[in-house]
Amino acid sequence: TNIPPHNLTEVTSACIALIDNPELDTRELLQHVTGPDFPTGGQIIGRAGIASAYLTGRGSVTMRARCAIEEDAKGRESIVITEIPYQVNKVKLISRIADLVRDKRIAGISDIQDYSDRTGMRIWIQVKRDASAQIVLNALYKSSDLQTNFGVNMIAIVNGRPELLTLQDCLRHFIDHRRTVVTRRTRHDLHKAAERREIVEGLGVAIDAIDRIIAIIRGAADPDSARAALQAEPLQGFAQFLERCDRPAEEVARAKQGPYQLNERQAKAILDMRLQRLTGMEREKIEGEYRELCVTIAYLESILADPKKLMGVIREELVTLRDAYGDKRRTEIIDDDSEIAPVDLVADEAMVVMVTRGGYVKRIPTAEYRVQARGGVGVKGGSGRDAGDFVTVLFEANAHDFVLLFTNTGRVFRKRVFELPKGRRGGHGKAFINFLEMKKEETIVETLSYQEDELDDDNFVVMATAQGYVKRTRVKEFANIRTTGLIAAKIEDDDQLIDVQLTRGQQQIYLTSAKGMAIRFDESDVRPMGRTARGVRGMKLKGKDHVVSMLVLDAKSDASILTLCEKGYGKRTAATEYKVQQRSGQGLIAIKVTGRNGPVVGALEVTEDDQVIVVTSHGKVIRTTVSGISEMGRNTQGVRIIRMSKGKNERVVAFERIIDPDDNKDDEDEDDDKDVEDQDESADDAADDDDADDADDDDDGDDGDDGEDDEDDEDDEDDDGDDE
Repeated sequence: TNIPPHNLTEVTSACIALIDNPELDTRELLQHVTGPDFPTGGQIIGRAGIASAYLTGRGSVTMRARCAIEEDAKGRESIVITEIPYQVNKVKLISRIADLVRDKRIAGISDIQDYSDRTGMRIWIQVKRDASAQIVLNALYKSSDLQTNFGVNMIAIVNGRPELLTLQDCLRHFIDHRRTVVTRRTRHDLHKAAERREIVEGLGVAIDAIDRIIAIIRGAADPDSARAALQAEPLQGFAQFLERCDRPAEEVARAKQGPYQLNERQAKAILDMRLQRLTGMEREKIEGEYRELCVTIAYLESILADPKKLMGVIREELVTLRDAYGDKRRTEIIDDDSEIAPVDLVADEAMVVMVTRGGYVKRIPTAEYRVQARGGVGVKGGSGRDAGDFVTVLFEANAHDFVLLFTNTGRVFRKRVFELPKGRRGGHGKAFINFLEMKKEETIVETLSYQEDELDDDNFVVMATAQGYVKRTRVKEFANIRTTGLIAAKIEDDDQLIDVQLTRGQQQIYLTSAKGMAIRFDESDVRPMGRTARGVRGMKLKGKDHVVSMLVLDAKSDASILTLCEKGYGKRTAATEYKVQQRSGQGLIAIKVTGRNGPVVGALEVTEDDQVIVVTSHGKVIRTTVSGISEMGRNTQGVRIIRMSKGKNERVVAFERIIDPDDNKDDEDEDDDKDVEDQDESADDAADDDDADDADDDDDGDDGDDGEDDEDDEDDEDDDGDDE
């Protein structure tokens, strides 16, 4: 939830208008609530974000400092800042601007001073003679907190459940809340007034029979006996009391029908009464109070009986509140279409993005992971929120890249990488449900990052499922994805999406199964389909085997295939050893799946110069060079890539290739990485290599099922039916 502050006058005026005309919609209410009003003043640039926030519940409001360009007598320009955006710290802002100047990221500033005092804010920036103050100011808007965005997310708890609210919803719920509060308050006041009237009524009757009251009290042995005797005594004079209090004739007539009996509260009040209440003046006060209480009770009962009168009370209180405390707007709204895009405020640095099984995501700069030798223990970097949570998806992309987020049910969402939450190396990240409109049973199982220029007719999105189905869809069909997501593929109940890749149309698809089988076939074997189609069979599976990963290879690729198993063992094999087959076959043996290795986690296309990041179920991360991993034949067990903790059921859950590794291989002796052990792996690696002897490849599966038709193909239906 992130609801901005608003102007009291505007909000109360909108509530009053909605009370007067309950049929007003959000666009009509925008005439009263023009936008957020921040206590620090400043400016809001553009109205599109405001309209989006009020109409949908979500939006981004661009806040900008109030700045002016001044010129001295010598013609030198300076920038004067008198108001800053909401939640921006002035000291940090000045420090940030100074850092930008010192790092030469902004040119044209010669001095900055803070002349703020109790009369107001004044930050003075001296511009160099040869610089333009307006150009410098524009650069500050882009690079500093002089211009920031307030992400509006109007989620509130309504009837015990979170709801995304529009402006109209917010005001209606507030009015409903006021109705509940005023009703409860009125009932409480009515109850208190009725109780007080009962006491005053008893006192009034007692004063008329004071001699008898005194006699009863004097004759009682103790207060309890006196109270009981008073309750048992029939008293006269109630009708006369009502007449003196100007009560209606029918009420007086009912009082004359019999004597008056005091109840316990009245009797206690009489016993507590001081003798001074017996004077004639006090008697008049009691009768006057009784009259006022009767009027108050009648008024309160009328409010509870008439909904219109109740709303009138609410309206009157809002008017009183507005007149007493309302003020003018502090934040000016400027109609300006030249808004700075959020992407212009973010450095396009390389990021590692991690998604956990529990539905958490974070992005971390790639440079935070240093290089280790093969077989290292690793550093903390991929832990989930608890012991049962671990990384399931790992990829590298630049901050400006787009990322498609695919769910296990075949739906897809789209975000920029920098829009994903930035986390710490040992942090948990942020839950997808906080910023994606996912259904309860959905989880993010795969992601696909791409750059904007890759969105053309020649590129495709290829999807694979656990049951071996493959589907190819043009990437342009994912260009416009609404916040609620789109259907990417039809997934059967006993299947789920496991991998997604971007292709250029003339490449080859490589599927790997948990039991170590792999199949390679031409991408063209899978015809392009619409988003709602299921796809065709890519790999025939035996028993309970299932597909764990998919690669996209170039036909003439001289790279290697790195295959990794759960227990940290893996190997790389030349891609040329995996011959091209027809799809729907069982494939060839990619790695021996043994008790030592465990099931296959996945496969990557790598070269000698690449590095890989490996993540375990305990959140441990190791970054190592591919050149340190032996290249072997297909039908082998491989060598240890990462050492598992003994006796803790630790296993590899994800790994990813790092495309442009930094040159920080010498950082292994840093003091802050004491959790990384210096190990002598020579003996272990020798044993590993002995286990990795090439075996005969006669155990490979079939080369394809040429006779199998595409009866598994789903109709390439029109996508009009997937608007969910």
